[in-house]
Amino acid sequence: MNLARLRYVVVLLTSWTAAGCANYDFDTVRRADGTYEVSRLMADLDRIGGLGQVGWFPLVHVEARTFDTQDDKNQPMADLSEGRYPPGYRLTEIDGWGPLFSYIHVRSTFYDQSGDGYEVQMVRSLLFRIWEQTRSVVETTKGSREMSRHDLLFGLITLRPSVIYSPPPPSTE
Repeated sequence: MNLARLRYVVVLLTSWTAAGCANYDFDTVRRADGTYEVSRLMADLDRIGGLGQVGWFPLVHVEARTFDTQDDKNQPMADLSEGRYPPGYRLTEIDGWGPLFSYIHVRSTFYDQSGDGYEVQMVRSLLFRIWEQTRSVVETTKGSREMSRHDLLFGLITLRPSVIYSPPPPSTE
């Protein structure tokens, strides 16, 4: 292999493996159990502005995380209830695989203004919405509600949604 061809191979591999950008490293606030220290995210958001981290390997994988305020100008893209959320914060995690991200998983966690989480929404999609699952878990002091829906053929067929109610966990006092 001549030197000119080797140079092109190195440039190509470098551009594929070094693709990404970030103004924040979310791993610094991630706990051992996989959750985040929301109070530190809120403080850093006030200090820096919108927090974001994106890494991708073209046509193979994308991973993105954002943390931002949640208000009337900034509503979620996948809302089962079609309602509005109170002011607070939203952490969004995106994980996509395959050519042009033919499998994608989006997880949005909503927090109130004091940093307490109250809802998690998850959307999984295969082959650009030929199959899609939307799941929402709402936590309250009275218990939790989990809503789930499956769509086929780009949303033309919707399987019967399910709703499951659970009592709150027993008190540890």
